[in-house]
Amino acid sequence: MPSVHCSPLVRWVRLATLGSFVALAAATDALAQGDRVHLLSRMNGYDGGGSSGFDYNDVLGYRAADGREVALLGTWNGTSFIETTDPFHPVELAFIPHSGSLWSDMSVWQDYVYVVTDLSAGGGLQVIDVSDLANIHVVGSYLGFNTAHSLFVDPTRGHLYCCGTDVGMVVLDLANPAVPTLLATYTDQYVHEVTAQNGLAHLSEIYAGTLRLADVGALPTFTTLDSLTTPAAFTHSSTVDEADRLVGVTDEVRGAKFVLYDISDRANVVQRSTFIENPAGILHNVLLADDLVQLSAYAEGYVALDVSDPDRPLRIGSYDTWAGSSGNYNGAWGVWQQPSGTIYVSNIEDGLFVLSRATRILHAPLPDTLDASGPYAVVATLVPSSAGGGVTSALLDYSSDGGATFTTVALAPTGAPNEWSAPIPGQPRGTTLLYALRATDSLGTSRDPVVADAHHVFSVGERTTLFAESFDGATDAGWTHGAISGADDWQRGVPARREQDPYRTPSGSSCFGNDLGSGSDGLHADGSDNWLESPPIDLTGRHGVRLRFARWLRVDDAARDVARVVVNGVELWRNPTGGGLQPTLDVEWGTLDLDLSAVADGQPVTRVRFELKSDASGSHGGWNIDDVELYSVSTCRDSESYGSGAPGSGGFVPTLSTSGDPLIGGPPFALDGADLLGGGSGVVLVGFGRAQLPLKSIELLVDLAPPAFLLPIVASGTPGVAGAGTFTIADSMPDDPALVGTEVDTQVVMFDPGAPGRLAASAGRAFWICR
Repeated sequence: MPSVHCSPLVRWVRLATLGSFVALAAATDALAQGDRVHLLSRMNGYDGGGSSGFDYNDVLGYRAADGREVALLGTWNGTSFIETTDPFHPVELAFIPHSGSLWSDMSVWQDYVYVVTDLSAGGGLQVIDVSDLANIHVVGSYLGFNTAHSLFVDPTRGHLYCCGTDVGMVVLDLANPAVPTLLATYTDQYVHEVTAQNGLAHLSEIYAGTLRLADVGALPTFTTLDSLTTPAAFTHSSTVDEADRLVGVTDEVRGAKFVLYDISDRANVVQRSTFIENPAGILHNVLLADDLVQLSAYAEGYVALDVSDPDRPLRIGSYDTWAGSSGNYNGAWGVWQQPSGTIYVSNIEDGLFVLSRATRILHAPLPDTLDASGPYAVVATLVPSSAGGGVTSALLDYSSDGGATFTTVALAPTGAPNEWSAPIPGQPRGTTLLYALRATDSLGTSRDPVVADAHHVFSVGERTTLFAESFDGATDAGWTHGAISGADDWQRGVPARREQDPYRTPSGSSCFGNDLGSGSDGLHADGSDNWLESPPIDLTGRHGVRLRFARWLRVDDAARDVARVVVNGVELWRNPTGGGLQPTLDVEWGTLDLDLSAVADGQPVTRVRFELKSDASGSHGGWNIDDVELYSVSTCRDSESYGSGAPGSGGFVPTLSTSGDPLIGGPPFALDGADLLGGGSGVVLVGFGRAQLPLKSIELLVDLAPPAFLLPIVASGTPGVAGAGTFTIADSMPDDPALVGTEVDTQVVMFDPGAPGRLAASAGRAFWICR
């Protein structure tokens, strides 16, 4: 919460506001929800002691030399030391009281814990010895100030930053950890919190609204390197990565975004990206380590982001610790992660939440390929959860028929750390494959992609985009929308993240969706039947058309809300129904890929339509659509030689080859002969099966059963010259999809007086009619 260094009136007005939500706090257990985060245990031993339900504040962690892990939980009148070495069965080891205060903070250096409070009877800095977990006790104090708001130990220097004290920001030297000594005092601005390491400090000057980057390598001198106003100008806290390259900042204001800055140039801090969990909510504290941002977000609870790409944070999980409404100082105050991966969240009303992120699947999706032989290696890194006991099952589900059937194979460890792999066998060209990964431990099963009915998609064969729209242009590009009944709430723009709708788009910045939430509640209209439709798309002469799009969909079960994909008036997809018990509540973008060939192939006018028909009951965020693509994948493959030919004059063996692709309805495809007797005559055998039939000195390699046929040919070239003859037969394939995949077998047989048996022949040449 904001520092108590504001007027007593403002302070207690805030506390009175909390009182109206005490009744809601009782519902927290029933309504708390986790997204890829598991609750391991709870501790709420000091419930009801504080004012207006305000019982707990910050949380920190201590790890003993023997590996035991302890949560340091701040309460309204002391610090609770809770061992979580077994995170499912936490045990309180000690409680060290301090003066009554709704705000307290802790920090750790070596085997000492430092505690401050910031109400009038603060009592300075409390020093607690935790070297013996059976005898946790106070060993001293520092009385150079009375009250303080927050603490931070520079882990690279052993300096303790005491922020928001009654004498300014005080920096103490912990060379003797039991007896801190004054190193510096900073009074230029009120500093709410500090992050410091390697001679750099990041000062959150909350009332000035600035983040100050300072050189603290020669304390007591503070040298400003850069200073900037944060977006909401109420700079609460910061966090820095291990390389001193990225700094994450929160503004403690409703609707303010988490901001990630690049400080590679110390004199020119640059914003890289932002994230917001809920525009109605307030972000509080933040940690950044190992490309992972962890937020305590008051009423939104715990939120984790992957920032390995600093320009596009990826939300990877959350746990809601508060059942009440957003926008107030309820719920998750502090967050901490132990080396084991166990996560602590302090909930203002309900104490300690001990959490674990689910096993995470890291996988780079397979690209399209021309390789029909395969196999296609699906490789993933399975990052195990902290408390799940390791991965017990890892599976790959794939489909080559658009999701009608799936094959499941087990992934196996590759020998690289946490790396697993499984093959998908080779597939004919023209095949589009859908696949997903699952990993199970004792906490549950993780899936990649996260969206339950979405998949990774790749195609075997040359892919041609027939239509594409990312919705990032200056206009709607011919897309239209409306309502059959009720309200038309389709909008194109930047999603505002209301009602757990998107926090970003899969590409660019804009998408189309039901009520994107800018200046509105973000909920789809109730009691409405509305639609979004593409412009007309000409697919004349196109075959094997598929639709791929990114979706973020949040609707009730189809018994109440029907979300459909309709193409040329035919329904191709709708949300599931399960008697009202199967809502679709996406938490991330997912890819859907649908076969349109039966309704769109060859059509001069095709329209893709997204519909939502809702009942009059409660609503969610509705459709969000992006990156719509119609495409086809060629089934064409290289022609293949088979069998052996027989030489003619001069020992030349006739040859056959192909030019172009035998596309149905496509341009002419050519069969080329060479190494023939100049001016010689012969036939090309064309059939639909292979054979091995001896005829004089040659073998006929084409099955001549009907509908096989013969094409007479006369070779070019100087008559009688061995090997000088060539020919080309070119024609277009009929525009008949039923022919796709048909194998055509060919062979040239020449009448050649210089050949044994007076016949020369080529090897067989097979090709496949394709689209």
